[in-house]
Amino acid sequence: MIVTVTDEQIGKIEYEERGFGRITLRVGGVTLQKKDKSTFVLPDGTDAVLKGCFLTGATLIVKGRPICISGKPKWYEIVIAFAPVAFVIAWGASPTLVQIFPMIGGVIGGAVSALIGASALACMKSCKKTALKIGLGILIAALNVGACALIGFGVLSAASRVAGVL
Repeated sequence: MIVTVTDEQIGKIEYEERGFGRITLRVGGVTLQKKDKSTFVLPDGTDAVLKGCFLTGATLIVKGRPICISGKPKWYEIVIAFAPVAFVIAWGASPTLVQIFPMIGGVIGGAVSALIGASALACMKSCKKTALKIGLGILIAALNVGACALIGFGVLSAASRVAGVL
């Protein structure tokens, strides 16, 4: 994910975040050197501290002055992205509901849903239009529940085959 911001004092700032927290910062096309995990050195030798990340909202602090790189997610983005996690865990934990419609829940369902929820949040933050964000989030939430249902059906199928062999 690449975000470009222009600051009146520093100029064009490019923030690139790749998987597993690998972050690259460029100012005016020059890649900044990392001093430590969150501190970068500007071309003039000044330290710049990066707080947060793309998903939680990234802020670059230069000489005590904050520069917003990526805004914090809106409340509705978080709700749409992570409501399926609670739904899948609750549905999968209830034997009565699983008999009606099999769905993997518990730790496995929660982990699958959380990963898909984080992806949904990243997709929603990448969109600018609110209606598109909401539509995309609902679509990914439906895919989230569908993925857990497919895993549930797979577990039932495997269990019935094993029971038939014994």
